[in-house]
Amino acid sequence: MPAAPEAPAQSRSIPATAVWVMLALAAAACSATSFLDPEGPRYYESTRSGKPDDTAGAPGRPLRLVTFNLEFGRETERAIQLIRTNDALRDPDILLLQEMSGSGVTRVAAGLDLNYLYYPSGIHPQAHQEFGTAILSPLRIGEPSKLVLPFGAAVTGLRRAVTVATIRWRGVPIRVFSVHLPGPLSIAIEERQAQVRVILDAARAQPGPVIVAGDFNSRSIGPWFERGGFTWVTKHLPGTSRGPGFWLSYDHVFARGFPATGGTWAAGCVDAPGTSDHRAVWVTLGPGAPSAGPKRSG
Repeated sequence: MPAAPEAPAQSRSIPATAVWVMLALAAAACSATSFLDPEGPRYYESTRSGKPDDTAGAPGRPLRLVTFNLEFGRETERAIQLIRTNDALRDPDILLLQEMSGSGVTRVAAGLDLNYLYYPSGIHPQAHQEFGTAILSPLRIGEPSKLVLPFGAAVTGLRRAVTVATIRWRGVPIRVFSVHLPGPLSIAIEERQAQVRVILDAARAQPGPVIVAGDFNSRSIGPWFERGGFTWVTKHLPGTSRGPGFWLSYDHVFARGFPATGGTWAAGCVDAPGTSDHRAVWVTLGPGAPSAGPKRSG
């Protein structure tokens, strides 16, 4: 599926266009600085943790992943404590973070003794700091890459970037994508779908297992990934992002190339009051080593 070109302005839906115009008039000065260079800025440490790649592969132990939108990366100490002390979150093999600054990522990495890779998408005008996604792990993080997505968000104009890396699990390289797509009213549905196509195209180029996870600011993206050959691991979770009096299903994990025999996949979420307006999402993938090639599902 080739990546869709940027749609002309008239392709926006009427409601999305109306919202964009109203917000733009109300906050014309709230423009972001986007980092469009595919090489950086980059924060990267692959040798902090001395854990060899294969020690996590004890027989019968599944891969454990946590994804967490930390709300501008403000409460990093609370996040560290939550991950350290909660049984469902403790000692993840892969930790994905969104809405982070470089200093926030390095603090979390130091607090949990993890390697890290972080590419900020840009400077967010509300937070007045870097804003982007990160991959952290006790395992070595290799082949760092930044995937710049098309279409800027309404009002701020911020272009999002996906942080991508390879982590070896039981000797098999797993390509990991840490994602944060724009807010639900920031882009038209056609533009969000085009962003997903860019991610799917990049994932399709990988011959082995792939994990795509993070805050997608939408539930409608789930079937798009399923049609792209991914299993929607978190499909049946409750809402994970706090809305006005209710929770929204925005944070997801998609996996390709992992065997799911015996009903051993699991997913859940943990409340994080005082730390973020999102719940921390965890999944376990296994058993055994991931398969060497893509597995189509759905």
